[in-house]
Amino acid sequence: MGLDLYYRMNFKDNQELISSASGSRSCTTFAISMIKAILLCWVLFVANLGAATPIEGSVVDADGRPLPYASIAVKGTNKGAVANSQGRFELNLSPGEYTLICQ
Repeated sequence: MGLDLYYRMNFKDNQELISSASGSRSCTTFAISMIKAILLCWVLFVANLGAATPIEGSVVDADGRPLPYASIAVKGTNKGAVANSQGRFELNLSPGEYTLICQ
């Protein structure tokens, strides 16, 4: 229960007619709704910060020829990938520094 702070303004015959809007929400309800909206935006923003980013690459030999179906492992994790027939691979990693091991 709060004070009704919403008003309807009508202009008629160059005069302002101000009356309380019927069925409007209280200031407290409005403030709670705004806080919820801000918190939701913040949670979505923070959740996106740690989102994995696709990393693409190629595995080639010393002469620059693709190595098809090579194994790529991320050192210190259980993540990895297998290169395709052209030696291309993709890994989804969170921001950071990693060492890739190719076999």
